[in-house]
Amino acid sequence: MKSLPSLSRALLAATTMSFVFPSSSLVHARRNIFPAFFHASQQPLGPPLSPSRVLFSNCRKTSPRRLATIVSSASKSDILDYMLHRIDLCNSVPTSVRETLVPFIVDDRLVGKVRPKLADILLSLPDAPFVERPPNDAPRRLSFSPALSSPDARSSAVAAAAASLRDSGIISGWRDELLPVTPALPCDRAAFLIERAAAPHFGTVSFGVHVNGYVADEAAPGGKRLWAARRARSKGVCPGMLDHIVAGGQPAGIGLMENVIKECAEEAGIGEALASRAIPVGAVSYEYFVHPEYTGGNVFPSDDGTGTIKRDVLFCFDLELPADFEPVAVDGEVEEFFLMDLGKVAECMAPDTTDPIKPNCNLVIADFMLRHGFVGPDDGPAYFDVVKGLRPSIM
Repeated sequence: MKSLPSLSRALLAATTMSFVFPSSSLVHARRNIFPAFFHASQQPLGPPLSPSRVLFSNCRKTSPRRLATIVSSASKSDILDYMLHRIDLCNSVPTSVRETLVPFIVDDRLVGKVRPKLADILLSLPDAPFVERPPNDAPRRLSFSPALSSPDARSSAVAAAAASLRDSGIISGWRDELLPVTPALPCDRAAFLIERAAAPHFGTVSFGVHVNGYVADEAAPGGKRLWAARRARSKGVCPGMLDHIVAGGQPAGIGLMENVIKECAEEAGIGEALASRAIPVGAVSYEYFVHPEYTGGNVFPSDDGTGTIKRDVLFCFDLELPADFEPVAVDGEVEEFFLMDLGKVAECMAPDTTDPIKPNCNLVIADFMLRHGFVGPDDGPAYFDVVKGLRPSIM
């Protein structure tokens, strides 16, 4: 593996820890290093684990057109193994943690998963906005007080609780952005609204939109090239990593397609007429545990009843872009854009890559490659595991 001289020891350990496997063994690689650095702003205890300056030189010094001509050396079987490796990193909750999660039930529907110590804190808040049902019995279930029967009343209670947790240092990375909490899709009537930084603490599902912006090219492997963005180094989450041309969280109050059009304009300078051609093609989901001392796997001997559960559903859109289209970084969150062969994108999924893709984007890209036939069921035994792994049931 190439050295990364400017990385801190902590980030180097998190991103490269014992992951140089032969391709045949990647299917069995289940050790999760992803939570320690992906959502640094949502660490539940102590100061945020913000990565130091990330310098990935592989693609940064190469022009987009040059990137588009690099030929991938990875086999299709290798690529499927890379995909499964990335899926595993996005889906890791230790057995001891999973067995002690307290379900958060609203209107007889599961909307969240709370760690035991946070459940105790919520149950001790003034005016008792949260109750335990059944009381003093097992298994525990957290719910709202019967007096809080409307979405507005519940949203106010959650806002007050989240502010208290923020002031006590449990919640960091406050965003001032409200997300809908629903038992199903984000377009459903929200049971309540929650501050984005608080969502993992309550274990509620957050929604997002990710756009695969691609260019048709018969000369390219798979007949397509994919636009990628390099995240600005000033970003609090995954600075300097590769990302989709357009992606964003799904806020309350607007539809998915409306959000796609908004994000297209803000992040890549894509006008409404072109952005409205984006086609909804499905969704991917994942669930993982975040704790300062958790580095992955099914066993977590340091479990102290704290930590958060990040649960996301990403709605995927395909947008075919003209061959002469050039994205423009409008909102300052992108350092530069690249037009990449699918094979080169796949190599950035490899465990030993020096130019990684933002972890959850790997799942959306894997879904794109499967749907467009870049890899198929004849390409390796990991194919079906990849298909299953992209959409575990978390709703």
